[in-house]
This record gives sequence, structure tokens and C-alpha cells, in this order.
Amino acid sequence: MIMLTKNDIQQLVDEGYIWIKNTISKNDVQNVLHLKFPNANSKEKQSDKLDKILSPLRKKIQNNLSKHFNCKFLKAEIWDDVDAGSKKWHNDNHYKKSDANLTVLIYCDEIKDGNTIEIRGPISEIKITPDRYHMIMINQNKKFEHKASIRDLPRRVIGMQYFCEELKWI
Repeated sequence: MIMLTKNDIQQLVDEGYIWIKNTISKNDVQNVLHLKFPNANSKEKQSDKLDKILSPLRKKIQNNLSKHFNCKFLKAEIWDDVDAGSKKWHNDNHYKKSDANLTVLIYCDEIKDGNTIEIRGPISEIKITPDRYHMIMINQNKKFEHKASIRDLPRRVIGMQYFCEELKWI
């Protein structure tokens, strides 16, 4: 069960991320694991079945987010590996009114040392080694950046993007 607390939400606003362990189960993602995860460095097409398969998990996440934010789900993708641009400090948002300002990442594989995601903002910087079924929410506000590093494959990730009215641009 995904249950965000007021402290989680405050961390998302102040530090730019929430790292949630032990809330996503194999049952939540088992049907996705049967799909081909496109390589992050290619232009491979996402599966036509992805939206339908992810719908129950997406609704769980959105229902929990909706207790704290006025959020709209925008899109979901799956990928393996890390694209070149994501290995450098960056922010995914282009700051248009309709762009996603919250990214939810769910890791599908046991992650080995060297497969990390780093998140930094004005008051903190952290390096996370997420494990299987860990979820990381990243605030895409201008004041936060993130980057990924990879040593070993597979590194299969489910990514969901939301626009949350309350996560204002700074």
C-alpha cells in the first residue's frame, strides 16, 4: 500500500524527492515485467499495452497523491539502461504550464552498486541506490536536478509523469 505522509510531502517540496521502499510489490508490476523494455538510448516504441497494464498501479499512486495535491496523470513509459542526457545533472521539465512537474520512478530489478540516481537542490544532495520495487518521486521544480549512473544491466524502470498544481515553479 502506498501511503504518503505529510513529512514525505514536505521532503518532496523542500528536498526534491521521496524515496519509498517496500510499498510496491511484484503483483503491482508483474504484468509490466513481461513487456519488452525499450533501451533508453534508442527510439524504440513503447508497448501499446502499457497504459492498460499500468492502470491499476497508476491509479493507486494518483489516489495517494490526490490526498495532498491536485494532480493530473500525463504519461507513462518503461525503459532499460540510462540515456546519455540522464547521466548529466538535469531537470526533465521545460516549464510550460502543461508539463510534468512530478516524476515517479519504479525500479524493476535488483540494482547493483554503481547503479544510482542522485538528486540535488538548494539544501541537500543525495545519492540513492534503489532496489527492486523501490519508488522514487522527483520534484521537477527548477531548483532541483538529478542524474543517473549505471554500471550493470538490466536497469528496467517504470516512469510516470504528473502535473501537480501545487508544485509551483520557482
